[in-house]
Amino acid sequence: MTENPPPLVQNMSTRLSAAAATHRVPGASIALHTGEILHEAACGVVNVDTGVEATTDALFHLASITKPMTTTMAMQFVDEGKLDLDAPVRRYLPDFRVASEEAAGRMTVRQLLCHASGIDGDLFIETTRGHDRLAKLVEAGRDLPQLHEPGQGFSYCNH
Repeated sequence: MTENPPPLVQNMSTRLSAAAATHRVPGASIALHTGEILHEAACGVVNVDTGVEATTDALFHLASITKPMTTTMAMQFVDEGKLDLDAPVRRYLPDFRVASEEAAGRMTVRQLLCHASGIDGDLFIETTRGHDRLAKLVEAGRDLPQLHEPGQGFSYCNH
């Protein structure tokens, strides 16, 4: 006998397509784990210029949508005592570098989350695949200049 999927994932594909149409989203993908089962759905296109179909394994350019998710997860780690926002980034990423060695050494997690790091970080390269994806991203930022000293201003940073 086959179990019915939980209500959250019932008709997930249809619901995703309807939501995308309602909100005029050109393409979307969703994945939810329920126990040991992965439920996936996709609709639309990844890129409106190329018309490439959105699939459950397609990579979307997420950009700023990752920032609230990252901050939410960071704050959960703070609540669990696993992350100190005022600790240097290098406590957690020892290989973290930017063009200024001095700035990289004293930059804090909080400064990164609040866009107060001073990094000129409009860096858009694909580093999201492979077991070494974090190392590739850290390496890619080694030459990023400072717009201001860490904590001394606001500068939007994608890196």
